[in-house]
Formats: sequence, C-alpha cells, structure tokens
Amino acid sequence: MTITVDSSALDSATYDNSTLTLKFVSGDTYSYSNVPSNIFEGLRNADSAGKYFRNNIINSYVGEKVDTTVN
Repeated sequence: MTITVDSSALDSATYDNSTLTLKFVSGDTYSYSNVPSNIFEGLRNADSAGKYFRNNIINSYVGEKVDTTVN
C-alpha cells in the first residue's frame, strides 16, 4: 500500500510485507525492514508525519538508502 504524505519532509510511504519505504521531498528514498503494521498505520494517521518519523522510526529501525537512479 502506498500513501501520499502531507509533510514538509516526507513525500510518500509504501508498506509491503513488513518493509516500510519512505520517499523524502529531497528525492532520497529509504527502506526500513521488519516494521510492524501498527507503525505504518501510526505514520498514516499522524498529525505530523515528520515528527512521527523522528519519534518512532528513525532510531528504531535500520534504514537503507534505495538507489533510484535509472541506467
């Protein structure tokens, strides 16, 4: 499931099989593994997605930058 995020930092979030992929307005994309669905739902329903990300995701899950360049 992919959602558009109303945030000055985040552009969109995709959740699939415990993997949360976040696209930032900067253009960077990061993938976080082993994320429970309630964390995605919390992000989806947060008043501030950026604050939710900082408080509940960034220091709790390992993010890996996704190479989105096209060859």
